[in-house]
Amino acid sequence: MRRLLPLALALLMLSGCMLQYEGESVSLAEHKDPYAFRETTQPPTEATEPDPIRTASDYYSLREALYQFIFAGVEHGEVEIKDYSGSIETDIDKVKDYFMNQDAISAYAVDYLELDRVYSGGAWRVRMDAIYRRSAGEIAAIESVLGIDAALKRMTSALVEQENSFTLRVSGYAEEDFAAALRQYVFEHPDQIAEAPDITADVYPNRGYVRVVEVHYVYRSNHDALRRMRTEANAVLDSACAYFRYSTEPDQTVRLMYYYLNSRFHYVQKDDASVYTLLCEGESNSFTMSSVLSYLCNQAEIPCYPVEGLKDGEPWYWNVIEFEDGFRHVDFQTQALSEGSVRFLTDDEMEGYEWDRDSVPACTLAAEDETEG
Repeated sequence: MRRLLPLALALLMLSGCMLQYEGESVSLAEHKDPYAFRETTQPPTEATEPDPIRTASDYYSLREALYQFIFAGVEHGEVEIKDYSGSIETDIDKVKDYFMNQDAISAYAVDYLELDRVYSGGAWRVRMDAIYRRSAGEIAAIESVLGIDAALKRMTSALVEQENSFTLRVSGYAEEDFAAALRQYVFEHPDQIAEAPDITADVYPNRGYVRVVEVHYVYRSNHDALRRMRTEANAVLDSACAYFRYSTEPDQTVRLMYYYLNSRFHYVQKDDASVYTLLCEGESNSFTMSSVLSYLCNQAEIPCYPVEGLKDGEPWYWNVIEFEDGFRHVDFQTQALSEGSVRFLTDDEMEGYEWDRDSVPACTLAAEDETEG
């Protein structure tokens, strides 16, 4: 069974009740509850396996002894009970909960943990049996960050750099839908991410101030191909911007964007289409088309809002853009597939579409247009 590296782990853990991070410190108040979560237990300071039998006289010394077994990668160990204060049966359950559901590193590293009170060698002991799911190298590679914003910054940086996997120890953890946040970043940066990966972000444990987040990005293409795809996709985006560079009217500019894209391909709908396949191979979907249109409008300084909703009951993306006569819906993907000219639609003209109308500006006719009609 794989061993854990205690010295590397020691560098990842809190020292006492003070967290240090890039020149900042966060003080953690002392808990009065003897069973309350405190990430203060320290792993061994030397990379040596602990003695096979240790001793404990209360909850914290029991937890400390078992903690050292875990961080040394010991699969089977015993702690001798001497002059114990408290209920050993209750404390065994509390210690197990601490390791599996509160302490971030052990929850990440340990797959199975069993603690039993046994009578052996003329004394009562707590026997530990553990199975580990992480290697010493995986534990040593954990990066520490302070807060969700720092975690997301590291995750988006990894997207841009096309990394495959990494693990973060996040202090000051708050609940976050990492996959949704990263998908939003992909949408907003088609110039940086030519092919979006499948994203998983597993969090250990399920509660606590400090947690470990294991992130995996799975790409269809290898790193060399991804770099080439980004370069080629950016060349097309630059060319598109040059195409409408001298247009001064928002409606004319958006039409030029559509004509530029639509002149390149007869687009084919693909659920897994990427920015690269849209710009360079003619495969598109509403997500990537809306992403590219949002990017181009931003380059032209035209107010543009992405819309996520339904079209004929299916998930669909499009845009709401501000023109001189007000806001209008623009669905490049539908128009590209039908080979029609781009249309700017009001809310009433969006037949078959559903969306959260409070999340984007209303698209209505101006009063003078209604009178003329």
